[in-house]
Amino acid sequence: MSTPRSSSLASVLHRAQLRVALVALLTVGLLLSCSSFFALRASLSHNLELVGRSISYSVEAAVMFQDALATEQVLKNIVDREGLNEARVVLTSGAELAAYHRAGQNSRLSRLARWLFPMQASSTVQLDGIDVARVELQSDSVALLLTLAWSLGAILLGILLTALTVLWVSRRIEHIILDPLQALAQHTRAVREERAYSRRAPTAQVKEIDELGADFNALLAEVQANEAELHRRHEALRSDHDLLSFTAKHDALTGAANRAYFEQELQDSIAEAKLKDTGLALLFLDADKFKEVNDRYGHDAGDKVLVELAQRMRATVRDTDLVGRLGGDEFVILLRPLRHSGDAARIQQQLLASLRETPIAIGGGISLTMSASIGIAAFPKDGDSAESLLRTADLAMYREKSKTVLPNKSPSPMPSTSLSNAELSSLTEKGASL
Repeated sequence: MSTPRSSSLASVLHRAQLRVALVALLTVGLLLSCSSFFALRASLSHNLELVGRSISYSVEAAVMFQDALATEQVLKNIVDREGLNEARVVLTSGAELAAYHRAGQNSRLSRLARWLFPMQASSTVQLDGIDVARVELQSDSVALLLTLAWSLGAILLGILLTALTVLWVSRRIEHIILDPLQALAQHTRAVREERAYSRRAPTAQVKEIDELGADFNALLAEVQANEAELHRRHEALRSDHDLLSFTAKHDALTGAANRAYFEQELQDSIAEAKLKDTGLALLFLDADKFKEVNDRYGHDAGDKVLVELAQRMRATVRDTDLVGRLGGDEFVILLRPLRHSGDAARIQQQLLASLRETPIAIGGGISLTMSASIGIAAFPKDGDSAESLLRTADLAMYREKSKTVLPNKSPSPMPSTSLSNAELSSLTEKGASL
């Protein structure tokens, strides 16, 4: 089923105004024309009867003597004077005594007028109260036809003037009513398409349209407030979601990836490396003598050491690499992708140098120089799965630990500022007593 075609408000107003004006004009024009026509017809008919009586009195003597010439002369004078079409006198025997036809009455206009509006009248001629003849008259109907034509012309002229007036009035109404409505429609469309709820509809001269714009602005204000509230809640939910997601995937102390997340990322990276035929490397780091740090300086100091280790590892690797904590002082680093075989060893040496050269402050004016053992496993050389790479890197780390860490060597404390040997000895004893 087809949808009815909609029309613009301007065309509806134009048609409505034109119809009302035309109906009013036609009604008034037809009423005036009909009333004028019938009034003129009645006047002509009455005048024709009076002329007939006048002729009856004027031809009594000529009829008495049956003088046709005299009768015709009387008819001629009166017909020409009164503008009649024709007149004749007929005796009671049916014989025509005299007749007169005014010249120029055979034109098309005259014939059309007589055919459309035939007007005739008759009057009796009496002698001593006895009817001796009858006067028959026929009026010229051209006046009626011209009156009707002028009336129709006036109506057509009125229709034309009315159409022009309606067009002018419609333009005025369009400026007063349609322009504000179109502006409001365009504003609504812009708000919907651009989602610009901060925009407001302009004022209008027409009270109703201005109230409509004010209501629309109030609605926009409510929508804007609701959107702002929804945006705030969305941002809060997204922030909470990001925090929960980060918490679920990362170690709460160091911010490094937890075991589950790191192993999943390792599996995904291996699958991608197989697909793209690229390499990756896994570094397994274990802090040397970390248990002694906890035992001698406390778990708070140990936590600070772990946090600093994670920060230095993140500062050493790329953004695409991933640092994870498996538990305790065991950390892992996923280098992805591994562009050169020597990159893993280079990262290993940078981390070891960072630990040697920059002590870790643990509070109380004490800094510790830490060392670590780092094992390396490369894909696909040392394993083609997450489990094999972790196992290989773990074994490599223990081999490094057996080579670099002395059995009785503990992390060496250092003051955070330059102190004398006596102060350093005192500080070391103080730290050892913790």
